Amino acid sequence: MFDAFKKLFGRKKTIDDLSREDLKGEQIRLEHEEKKVLDRIAKLEREKTQLFAQGKDETSVRQQRILARRIKDADQQIKNLDRTLAFFSQQRRVVTGFLHLKENQALLHEAGVSSAIATIDLQTLQSYITQASVDGEFQMEKFTDIVRSLEETPTLLGEEFEEDEDITAIMQAMQEARVAEEEGEVAVVEQGLKQVDHILHRDLEPSMLE
Repeated sequence: MFDAFKKLFGRKKTIDDLSREDLKGEQIRLEHEEKKVLDRIAKLEREKTQLFAQGKDETSVRQQRILARRIKDADQQIKNLDRTLAFFSQQRRVVTGFLHLKENQALLHEAGVSSAIATIDLQTLQSYITQASVDGEFQMEKFTDIVRSLEETPTLLGEEFEEDEDITAIMQAMQEARVAEEEGEVAVVEQGLKQVDHILHRDLEPSMLE
């Protein structure tokens, strides 16, 4: 999945080794890969809904625990896929940045950085393009400033940690949903899943879960 990107931007290559056709082809490939991941996430979200609805009606504590674990497993898969989407997004920004460079060579020449860019390896250029992307949009002016200053910014990676107590909390949410349904409340599965999302994503801002 990632080999095509690595091959296109291999070591010892410069921007002159890239063609616009190859870059546009990579854009299409990344969009296709993103769609596959999004489809997988949608399927897992539906699975979480089905599992919670099943758990709500389950009277066996053991079976509820199994279903709660499956919900948490599905949610972890979604988190992993979210990281994959973020990686694809970063790759698309890089490809878009290179396309801008290829299509604006005259502008780069006027800015006095075209000769410097021609000697920089693609991996270094990737870091400059990433730094020059603001809100997902490549900024040519910022890029030229970075090339002039020859500064590099390290990539920061974050890891997420989970607690085993989540399983018990999900089971409790299932039981509460069953009681609420017995008392005549509606949409108990939807409300219960919101509670599950809060349990599994305590580290996120409340607005991000709505």
